[in-house]
Amino acid sequence: MRLNPSPMQTQNRAGFSLVEVVLAVGVLAVSVLALLGMMGPSFRQVKSVTDNNAAISIISKFNALIQENSFSDVYEMVVQSASGQNSNLAVMLFYQEEQFDTGTIDGTRYRDRVALIANGVTNLGNKGFLSISELAGNIGPSSSDWRVVPPVVAVVVSLSPMVKDIPNANSISYNEATPYESGGRMFPNYSGLPSSAANYNFGMLPIMASVFIIPNLNEDIADGNFNLTARNRVFTLTNRAFTFQAVKLR
Repeated sequence: MRLNPSPMQTQNRAGFSLVEVVLAVGVLAVSVLALLGMMGPSFRQVKSVTDNNAAISIISKFNALIQENSFSDVYEMVVQSASGQNSNLAVMLFYQEEQFDTGTIDGTRYRDRVALIANGVTNLGNKGFLSISELAGNIGPSSSDWRVVPPVVAVVVSLSPMVKDIPNANSISYNEATPYESGGRMFPNYSGLPSSAANYNFGMLPIMASVFIIPNLNEDIADGNFNLTARNRVFTLTNRAFTFQAVKLR
């Protein structure tokens, strides 16, 4: 004959005690924390990879433009930045534009663009550049066709300190940027460069590129004039991403 368990026995087998529940929750919590601890470095690594890819992209695009353009035009950019003052710098502005297109899979097309601010360089369209006004015309929802996708990356073109290693270049005086925290300059100043590339007697021009993120397009660029007030906001240690060196050969 089969004996039916008592109600008390059935109740004891059907559930967990409070102690068991507390222990289970504790083990689960420890496991979740351990998992998050393992995932944290992974997230940081992904961000690092993304940042590195963006940096590599800017460097490769910059070098391509430097090599594609004439020695004279690149020299003009370097000469313009000689004072190291924000008011008179040669600046490349790298950015992307998007256009909504129902003919594509995701409905959007993208293209890379570069604007240039450099007084001595003319015919920008024939040299792979746009003007600052063309960039500004596509900022914000009012733009009718292509629209600028933030962020815009500003790259200041200066003479590199490697110039001091060029034999017989003693006529060129080069001063490193002074500590910005104490009110100094963000960029080097230099003198002794001939005003014309034709009178520059060396076969290579060492270049330093300083990369900054422009945080507010509507405030800094949308008026079509990257003026001194905007430059003072952008060219700070907070917005500076990194610097790198390049060389232009004759």
